Amino acid sequence: MSCLDSRETGADPERLTERRCFREYKNDHHHHQQQLQDGGKATRLEYVGPEVLGRQKWLGAAASRADGVLWAIPGHAGGVLRIDPYESIVPGGGDGVSVVEGKVNRGGINRYKWLRGVSRADGSCLGLPMHADGVLKIESDGAIKVLDGAERLSRDEYKWHGGVVGANGCAYGVPCNADRVLKVDQDDRVTCFGSLDAGGTKWYGGIYSAENEAMYCIPFSASRVLKVALDVDACLEIGPDLGPSLAKWHGGTLGPDGRTIYGFPAHASSVLVVDTRDDAVSEIGALVEGRYKYGGGVVAGNAVYGIPSDATSVLKIVGRVVATFGSLDPRKNKVGRDGIVYCVPCDAEEVLAIDPRTDALRLLALPGGRPLVDKFQGGYADFAGRIWCVPENARRVLRLTPDEVCDEVFVDAYLDRLGVRWRRRVTLEEIVAAHLETIPFENIDHHLGRPPMPSNLSRVFLFEKLVLRRRGGDCFELNVALYYLLRALGHRVEMIPCRVYAGKERGRPGRAGYRAAPSHHALRVDNNFFVDVGFGEPPLGPLRYDDAEPQTTPDGMRSRILRTGDKLQLEWCLEGRWLPRLQWDRDYSAKTPEDLEPERDFVVNSHFSTLCRKLVVSRLTPTRKITVAGTNLKITQPRFSADQPAITVLDLGACRDARRADNVRAALLQHFGIPLRETLGLDLDASRSAPPAFWGHL
Repeated sequence: MSCLDSRETGADPERLTERRCFREYKNDHHHHQQQLQDGGKATRLEYVGPEVLGRQKWLGAAASRADGVLWAIPGHAGGVLRIDPYESIVPGGGDGVSVVEGKVNRGGINRYKWLRGVSRADGSCLGLPMHADGVLKIESDGAIKVLDGAERLSRDEYKWHGGVVGANGCAYGVPCNADRVLKVDQDDRVTCFGSLDAGGTKWYGGIYSAENEAMYCIPFSASRVLKVALDVDACLEIGPDLGPSLAKWHGGTLGPDGRTIYGFPAHASSVLVVDTRDDAVSEIGALVEGRYKYGGGVVAGNAVYGIPSDATSVLKIVGRVVATFGSLDPRKNKVGRDGIVYCVPCDAEEVLAIDPRTDALRLLALPGGRPLVDKFQGGYADFAGRIWCVPENARRVLRLTPDEVCDEVFVDAYLDRLGVRWRRRVTLEEIVAAHLETIPFENIDHHLGRPPMPSNLSRVFLFEKLVLRRRGGDCFELNVALYYLLRALGHRVEMIPCRVYAGKERGRPGRAGYRAAPSHHALRVDNNFFVDVGFGEPPLGPLRYDDAEPQTTPDGMRSRILRTGDKLQLEWCLEGRWLPRLQWDRDYSAKTPEDLEPERDFVVNSHFSTLCRKLVVSRLTPTRKITVAGTNLKITQPRFSADQPAITVLDLGACRDARRADNVRAALLQHFGIPLRETLGLDLDASRSAPPAFWGHL
């Protein structure tokens, strides 16, 4: 399931990509929410953030490339709306929505100031002038200013409608009533170029083509397509004369082949097609007559979908084949202009959901409130796949939280987190090594001054924590997350309940032995391999299952799996001696992640658990082991060799004041990539009287 992030397609090349939708795990009863069931699955619709009165408040938005914060562009509003998706996904972080006041009204212009926004590589966002006489700039820190050109922009109305950012880092605005193209370079110089017809509502929406570094503008009332060559700042009208009629096409999108642009019919009875290889312009399809039929669209798989505005069916384009499907209420503007699955409501009281796998349609009722027209001005997918609808006349932000993470998005984002690319088949060895090197074992949640959350081993929760928030996890979380990844990649995976060998290194001097009950779960992959990414210091690669021969992994660790009666046990070789680590039944009963949640609560969250007595964060590389234990940073290298390893220990808590927590947080960022906002409130004194030697082996 996917959604695009702009009410008008073609507004920003980097944001106009297919995005997938995931569930939010936290349950916030302070928001007005509604659960919409479909086959046991739910999409949550909720109003979030402060209530703001007024009409035409914000007209589009842009997401900062620095931190993913969404900045809504003020139309009539006197400030910028800030939406921080990250803040809302962290437990206790709030809903992430606020209004940033700034000097956005000047010279008596306080209505329809800017329309749409674009994102720049430096993290700033620009609002494109509608009636305003300058370009709005929003810095990544929220600072707001208006950029003037060498010559002050005119105060004419409806000057530019949409825009793109080119490979040169410059932003370009699509001329609507303006007779020139707007340009803002990387040094904030504002200029205009071209000499175009002075008519009104000429082009709506610009589509960026990286193949030939050009912006193609979709004719609304203009008679031809406008091509803007971004490398030379030149304008050229291409293709045949399409006639003088008004409101022909509204926005467009680059098709799945990466070279064909499709324009969506408003009053026109055909789909506009631009082939960017030779700039050929043509029309396809024969649609029924009507006004304002489609107001934008997006790509899903090998198809392009047009989102109905006044039309009573959804438009579907595959190559040069045009079809419509579904039967919808003929009310005007019943759905918004974005989305493949979730279409943002304009006048409608529902969200339109389209399933591109089956072309099935659903209408999801909004969670209450009085009827309004022009409710929202676009929907934007965040890094977690939730959709944020920017209020135009509505009083609050609407957030849609789909219930699932589809396999494609889960795998792509997870492998990106591991630094593994899809250019060739990814091996199990690569995944295990990258997982241990990238995603640390950690128990930070137990040291943030709040009670531990109940166990949640769902795919969505672990995806959000380990992948999106760039955290680590405990042994349960790490192995279960890898279980989900390998299954999504097509592997057969089972979870093996293991008993841990506990000796003096685990606080049991004089009575070493396997624990009575399983408290750890490793993975059996494709029947033939043993994998573990959550146990203290596991092998840096898969081991052949049920193989007593010594096996050496890339870190130099020597391991073997022995049969002992009706059991198997994992051993490792230290200083020439084989020592036990894990034991499990040969005829084990495989567990599911749901089975493990009560067990994790007992092992990890109980008051006597050793896993939460002291802050521990640790990761492995082929040559080094890096650990923060309490206030000590410990680096061991080489890990396994004939030479005695060098062990470096740095005391981060030498100062006995608030700075020691800051030192530890800085080390967690530097050595483990854990964001500072994830360790706010770190309390190093919250440990539960752990035996001093318990974490010494790390």
